[in-house]
Amino acid sequence: MTATELTPPTGEERLRARRRKFARYCLLAFAVALVAGMASGYLGALVAQGTLPRGLIYGTTAAFLLAFAWFTRDYLRRVDEYDLLDNLWAGLIGFYVYFAAFPIWNSLHQFGLAPPVDNWLLWGGTTAVMFLAYFLRKLGLR
Repeated sequence: MTATELTPPTGEERLRARRRKFARYCLLAFAVALVAGMASGYLGALVAQGTLPRGLIYGTTAAFLLAFAWFTRDYLRRVDEYDLLDNLWAGLIGFYVYFAAFPIWNSLHQFGLAPPVDNWLLWGGTTAVMFLAYFLRKLGLR
């Protein structure tokens, strides 16, 4: 008689289970962030209409920053050293893009060769480069 439920899982099975658990964690965090973003947009619209007091923005901003800090700490406690290394590389590359792009764009604008710096475009471009660097590292292109 074989009792398969009593045999310890193999290393591959433990790794698969750990990755599934981490993927669920990331999906849940994404869902929470999506709902929080929609809620903040809705509250912001109510504040802009004058329905809610302007001071509410301070409270929601503080709550966002606390939740973001908690998630970052919790994420870094769950992630393995290889994913952490990939995150650090991607963050550094994203920072380099911003570090170079902002002063170049600003200088070009001062010489009349470019429109004023669009912070949201710069933020989006930096974020896109960071994610691209992360996924390229995940694909093994180091």
